[in-house]
Amino acid sequence: ALGQPGRPMHVKDIAADLERRGHKIEAKNPSATLAVALIRRPEQFVKVGPNTFQLVKQEEVNVAN
Repeated sequence: ALGQPGRPMHVKDIAADLERRGHKIEAKNPSATLAVALIRRPEQFVKVGPNTFQLVKQEEVNVAN
């Protein structure tokens, strides 16, 4: 879903994209579950707005290591 660095997506759009690809989120509130999962992976995702995330750019990951 978030396959392109630099392209932020809202969690509702990410959840819908994952479901279209056959990855259903089994939770009472899929958007909240997904937001928590993304927040817990700061090395991969950055929050850029309310419930909106984007991939960390590869250059930023390399600089951090």
